[in-house]
Amino acid sequence: MVIGSDGAALYSTGATGSLKNTGKLTIGKNSVGMFMKDGTALTNTGEIVSTAEGAKGLVINRTAAGTYTNNGKIKLTGTSSIGIHAEGAAHNIISGADVEVGNTTGTSQSVAIHLKDGGQVRVLGNTSVKSRK
Repeated sequence: MVIGSDGAALYSTGATGSLKNTGKLTIGKNSVGMFMKDGTALTNTGEIVSTAEGAKGLVINRTAAGTYTNNGKIKLTGTSSIGIHAEGAAHNIISGADVEVGNTTGTSQSVAIHLKDGGQVRVLGNTSVKSRK
């Protein structure tokens, strides 16, 4: 699936929402591969890629803390990219696949995994989490 600028490939809202990606999502400038608001299950075993600036791989926004596992490759090489972003509660992220983001330029930071409201990140063996400059 290919998404242009300012869009979302997979998007879910509501307490019973769930998302699953097993394919390849190619996203454009300021777009999101998977966006979940208030849902309970997000599964990525596919691939999320972008060369555009401001891309986000996974975005989780839920007020109740949860545990989310990413087993799909995320490679966002544009500036100001975020591989995984979680907010709303102290979520736990388990990364079982490579997460790579692009360069930081000036105040436009790229971040591999960002927990806005705290939580924990666990990176499983044989995987990497990397941010360029």
